[in-house]
Amino acid sequence: MQKMLTMIIPLYNEVENIKKCIQVLLKQSCQEFRVIFIDDGSTDSTLQELNNILEAAQLVFDIKILKQENQGAARARQLGIQNASTPYIAMLDCDDSLSPDYVEQF
Repeated sequence: MQKMLTMIIPLYNEVENIKKCIQVLLKQSCQEFRVIFIDDGSTDSTLQELNNILEAAQLVFDIKILKQENQGAARARQLGIQNASTPYIAMLDCDDSLSPDYVEQF
């Protein structure tokens, strides 16, 4: 099945929220989506924690990680959009929650 949705998730010092964010994504009833994480110049261990979680998780969805110097969430989202290749895009913050059928209903 062709992936139709990319979730854009900007990150800035999200070490406290990144695990919950991945759990929200893993709980989706439909795993046919892509995720683009954009690190917006984090000064904590966000990227290291993200990579550790991703290595341990059994992912079905596609992941791309981009980095930029701190320019704010709007610029991070813009970079994500420029790198998305699906017809639909959803914006998600690292501390957001989604219903487990969000992608399926989308």
